[in-house]
Amino acid sequence: MFRNQSVLRRQILWPLLIFEVVALFIIGLAIAYFYQGQFQSTLALQQETARSTAINVEEYIGGLQSVLELAGQNQDLMNLPSLQQQVSLGQIKGQHRAYENLVIVDHLGQTQTQFTFMTNIPPLPENWREHEAFLQAMAGNTYVSPAEYYQGLAHLLIAVPIRDTQLRIVGMLAAQIDLNAPLWEIIAPAGSGETGYTYVVNPEGNLIVSRNITLVRHHEEVKELTGVQAAIDGKQPGTPYVGLTNIIDTHDLRSDSKEKGLFDHIVVGGVSTLPSLRWHVVAELPVSEAYAYLFSLLPLLGIQLLIGLGFAIGVWFYVSKRVVNPILEMTRGAQIIGDGQLDHRIEVKASGELATLAHVLNATATQLRDLINSLEQRVSQRTRDLERRAIELEAASRVAREAATIRDVNELMDETTHLISVLFGFYHAGIFLLDDAREHAVLQAASSEGGRTMLARQHKLKVGEEGIVGYVAHHGASRIALDVGEDAVFFDNPDLPQTRSEIALPLSVREEVIGVLDVQSTEAAAFSDEDIAVLQTMADQLAVAIDNARLLEESQNALRELQTLYGQLTREAWQKRQREGLSSYRY
Repeated sequence: MFRNQSVLRRQILWPLLIFEVVALFIIGLAIAYFYQGQFQSTLALQQETARSTAINVEEYIGGLQSVLELAGQNQDLMNLPSLQQQVSLGQIKGQHRAYENLVIVDHLGQTQTQFTFMTNIPPLPENWREHEAFLQAMAGNTYVSPAEYYQGLAHLLIAVPIRDTQLRIVGMLAAQIDLNAPLWEIIAPAGSGETGYTYVVNPEGNLIVSRNITLVRHHEEVKELTGVQAAIDGKQPGTPYVGLTNIIDTHDLRSDSKEKGLFDHIVVGGVSTLPSLRWHVVAELPVSEAYAYLFSLLPLLGIQLLIGLGFAIGVWFYVSKRVVNPILEMTRGAQIIGDGQLDHRIEVKASGELATLAHVLNATATQLRDLINSLEQRVSQRTRDLERRAIELEAASRVAREAATIRDVNELMDETTHLISVLFGFYHAGIFLLDDAREHAVLQAASSEGGRTMLARQHKLKVGEEGIVGYVAHHGASRIALDVGEDAVFFDNPDLPQTRSEIALPLSVREEVIGVLDVQSTEAAAFSDEDIAVLQTMADQLAVAIDNARLLEESQNALRELQTLYGQLTREAWQKRQREGLSSYRY
């Protein structure tokens, strides 16, 4: 590569030597023009860096709010058992690692469920009733607190209302947010150049996120900086000024930081404000780098002026840089992409083959990023599916254990329907048994209020003719019904008005159907193939348990009848013996 650079520069040098006198005049004008243009482009770049970073931070905080608001629309969240609420909070945590602490608060301001992920978090109030977050949530608003410092780091509190099925506000879902690490991942790549950097301050001028964690831990106030004051005043700094790097170096005891010169502390900066949070993003680039090329030319120009070749060599150096820089920029960009920063894009101010190559590298990075994101989503979805299967299998195992320990048939069915509804979270569970004529499936146990109403009126369905239960009782095969299409007729039941999907499974013993397990959900398409397998296994175990309980009950009844008959025969024999003994005595 260096040999190619030498060839290009020699090709540029010879024509310039011919016009060295003219070049001397032109280079002077070029320097003045370059200084002004470099300043304007650097200023515009820093302003754009601050603006884009502010948008990214705003979108990030907005994404955290959206996840909580969506979770707050779960109409069953407040009614879930504590274990299910813990699972729901864990799922919310899985979507954003910034959540440090999640809490569900009821409408009285009392904490119902809390899920803590970190220890270095601000303590939560025991009673939320007077807290601004609770008042805003109960008024139907999303609450976002100002940046709060705890153990030297900035945190945020977000709270959203929780609504029930009638859209009434019944509680609050709140989350504490770790601002330091997530926001640093957003602003760290945002600094332009080699030494540029970005930081975030609150309306009072206190640092929220900076590359120097010591300043943040001491809540360093940087309001005196020109860039910060301009942000607070809603303006842009128009000239170079002393930047945050000066304060950083006073807190840094490394020897190399003490060797920095004046131009390392003078910066060109741009600012932007987050409207919703009133935070300010400041992007700064030291003048030493912003004008690095110009500064590098000055010594060379002095030598050139002394030997009469200053202008020619300066233009030669400038033009050569214009040719070589795109190649170097693509090399650096390829190295960054190769290190795993697939969001990086190579920006080359060139045309022809160089522009095409940069476009191909950017397109390849985009494809790799999309592929990795797709794989991560698939792994995440698979993990959630496996977790759900584990919960279902554990619930089925518990139902089976409970069924095996209960001997009374009625108690067994009542307890089983209750466990199915509680552990699986289903709206309704019922058990039908066939009558002696096998003409009707008679409801024997139910877990819901509507089901108990049906029990009170001795609800029964005609086998093979009425509903999904009658169908399964007749054919001996499970069936799922949805609230659309031809299956919609099955949901015309005033006792169970919220049903949107239903599954019925046969209770079979020795290849003979003795009843039907009926499970209903308020969600459309709530049952998958895996659900059918788990529920059918549980139904088979339940059928055996019911049959065993029946046999035990019949055996106990037969034993009692035998004992009664035996006692009667014994009394008759004893009475006969007494009569015979009395007759002998008379003779």
